[in-house]
Amino acid sequence: TRGSISNVCLAIATYEPDTGRVPPSLQSLVSNDGAPNWNGPYIRGGVPVDNWGVPFGYTVKGDNDYEVRSAGPDMQMGNADDLTSFTNEG
Repeated sequence: TRGSISNVCLAIATYEPDTGRVPPSLQSLVSNDGAPNWNGPYIRGGVPVDNWGVPFGYTVKGDNDYEVRSAGPDMQMGNADDLTSFTNEG
């Protein structure tokens, strides 16, 4: 799932320079959310899910900061087995 989180982060990193912002939701990687210069889809096949079939959690933490989160093997968000890739890009 860390690889899947990395793939989502890569899609976000591609979306951001095109639109000038991080996406407001992961759906914005799949379909145009009205952002100028949207050049997607940045991910094909719908909103991404983790290895357990649970949609990734996504939180915008600031202008360029975001977190992508997997619920982990217990398939429940907010537990110790969650996998996350918090990034602080500036």
